[in-house]
Amino acid sequence: MDSDTVLNEKTSPRAVYAPKKQRIKLTLNDANDIAELMVKFRMTETEACNHLDINPVRWFEFKVRKKVLPEFSKAQERIRAARLVGVISAIDEAGNEREYNYIDKRGEVKTITKPGDWRAKAWIAERVLAPERLSDRQQNTTINQPVFNLNLIDATLAKVYSEPSQVKPNCGAEATIGSGAQQKQIGNTPQSTQVIDVK
Repeated sequence: MDSDTVLNEKTSPRAVYAPKKQRIKLTLNDANDIAELMVKFRMTETEACNHLDINPVRWFEFKVRKKVLPEFSKAQERIRAARLVGVISAIDEAGNEREYNYIDKRGEVKTITKPGDWRAKAWIAERVLAPERLSDRQQNTTINQPVFNLNLIDATLAKVYSEPSQVKPNCGAEATIGSGAQQKQIGNTPQSTQVIDVK
């Protein structure tokens, strides 16, 4: 066995040790190995296939043709559930008290009990057991919809349409700007004059 095989023996699936030649036939074991790499190392299917020396095109054809997809999905869920159980168990164990034995200067064996980390138990309660009740980040299940204050809209519309307009629409090409002696006539038609006071 080469050094890569020894280093990866505990972390990589069984199929990593296959010889570096093209496989003749894909099996459900290959599907399980791909699922394990995807869940454990967060690889894509193509990356997992390349890691296992499987042609990704052949894998996708095999998955569809052989009706492997349901088994592949079950394998992913099974591996994900097993990893979740392992992680939650490790966190739970970190929250328990631990006893440590040590030898003092006189050569006597003494036992020390260290309390567990309460944050591990709090994390499990907050994130796994009851996130809807204990989480600081409550999950927002409501759909964000715009809220309209219909009374305010009605009052605004009534005010706009009930008050006479200060500025009359200009239909022609002539307007007068200013007031009194400061008026200036623009354009050449006298019937369409608009007065705009500049303050």
